Amino acid sequence: MTAEMKINVSTMKGKKPVTVLTITGEVDANNAKSLEEKVTAACKTSSALLFDMGGVTYMASAGYRAIHKGYKLLHPETDVVPSGLSDKLKMLNPPDSVRRIMKTLGFDVYIPMVSGDVRGAVDSF
Repeated sequence: MTAEMKINVSTMKGKKPVTVLTITGEVDANNAKSLEEKVTAACKTSSALLFDMGGVTYMASAGYRAIHKGYKLLHPETDVVPSGLSDKLKMLNPPDSVRRIMKTLGFDVYIPMVSGDVRGAVDSF
């Protein structure tokens, strides 16, 4: 039995407003479109996104594509990897399996992966 993906979208105020996408369950080819739609909508109204990944049990390539799309929407002027980490998009508590794939894909070069609680992550923007 697979764990259905759930996405909760909220906004928290730190130094600036941050849209928090709390994702739980399995992100697979069948439901990643929903994640991509929520990311796209969030990028239209927010200049900072936090993916709270602590409850993700599996993520297929389509999930990584949705995260990358968020990066591209928040960094429209960037066609190549910038020299530093994004200050507009972060991943909180990705499971080891997701962290490994992020590193393999090279996403860790421009998308910060942070640990801790949501409040601390929001305050880090």
